[in-house]
Amino acid sequence: MRTHAIRWLVGVLLVVLMGLTAGCATMRGMGEDVQSLGRGIKKVFSE
Repeated sequence: MRTHAIRWLVGVLLVVLMGLTAGCATMRGMGEDVQSLGRGIKKVFSE
């Protein structure tokens, strides 16, 4: 039962990762997306 939950979690994480990186063709693009996401989160919590 435990291995089923771990497999499910890994699958969900992979889908989320693919969704986040879908618009990024390069490592630089992924880095820029992560930076802009971080800035957005920081802005939300600093207000």
